[in-house]
Amino acid sequence: IHTLLGTIDIVTIIGKQVQLKKSRHEFLGLCPFHDEKTPSFTVSPKKQFYHCFGCHAHGNAIDFLMQTQNHAFPEAISFLAEQAGLTMPKTQLDDKPPFFQEGLALLQKAGQYYQAHLNQTTHMQDYLKDRGLDETMIKHYALGYAPKNQINLFKNAPQKRLDDVGLLQGRHPKFQDRIIFPIHNRKGDIIAFGGRTCHPDIKPKYLNSRETPWFQKKTELYGLYQAKQLKETAQSLFVVEGYMDVIMLAQHGIGYAVATLGTAISSTQIKKMKQLTQTIIFCFD
Repeated sequence: IHTLLGTIDIVTIIGKQVQLKKSRHEFLGLCPFHDEKTPSFTVSPKKQFYHCFGCHAHGNAIDFLMQTQNHAFPEAISFLAEQAGLTMPKTQLDDKPPFFQEGLALLQKAGQYYQAHLNQTTHMQDYLKDRGLDETMIKHYALGYAPKNQINLFKNAPQKRLDDVGLLQGRHPKFQDRIIFPIHNRKGDIIAFGGRTCHPDIKPKYLNSRETPWFQKKTELYGLYQAKQLKETAQSLFVVEGYMDVIMLAQHGIGYAVATLGTAISSTQIKKMKQLTQTIIFCFD
């Protein structure tokens, strides 16, 4: 990282998004992090650092990309390394075992299967409409339906692999006759599911995937991937309790809402949110 920051030119990186003018030993422009008419955003080529005297935003080129492009820390480093012609050092985390990718593919297939069944199940579509969800939100969050009979999903996959990714409970499908909410990681891969029953006499009302090598509840947030897709920079993130809270807020124009997954908030989740914004608002019942 030290080599990278010493190689790149922060003025060039920021200058692609902010119009900068030379001012003595620094460069000056309108701050991209708040509205202003008089420039208070400075970039120092000597220090390889930016600072705004209006909103006090500051940092290096990595920080700038994380704040303006919604890059995670490794993604920002990788992007800058490519710009500088530097090779990223490999780590053990880069070498995922083959079964890891197989599991992701199986979870993706399951998500597509559930979505297809929702499209074919009129009474489930009516149920979601009665709950106030419009078709755009159903597609945006890739909602699905898990029928009672899931032979087509399970007939071609080994039972052990289905169990590995959390699709089985014992020898039976974990999710049956439930609305399905896919849970994505920051890259957009489906890593788990939440299922909501439509019958008031069936408990529990919500059922989540158990923890697996792909999914750890305390490190993920429902809706964070969708929030990252918005083009504008997040001014704040709303943390709510459930899937439906996230979706209904998005439907009413508040796209920056995420939900915990049945656990207390963790430091890892807060760090992930701070890659998007410094303002986190908790809206719990």
